Amino acid sequence: MPALDLNQATLRSVDLFPAVREADIVVIVTDHSSYSYPEIVEKARLVVDTRNATRGIVSEKVLKI
Repeated sequence: MPALDLNQATLRSVDLFPAVREADIVVIVTDHSSYSYPEIVEKARLVVDTRNATRGIVSEKVLKI
């Protein structure tokens, strides 16, 4: 996985879906076409969508702002 050294800390990428499953909330701040938003909604506990990336997805777990 890629890593970035920044100010005496190392930031590492993680696999998306294990992180989504473990998170209390997923906040979508950028609408990337390479992500499967239906799969993110399925696996997440709660999704806050600030970019309308989940348009067309009906789920009680999605809060669109």
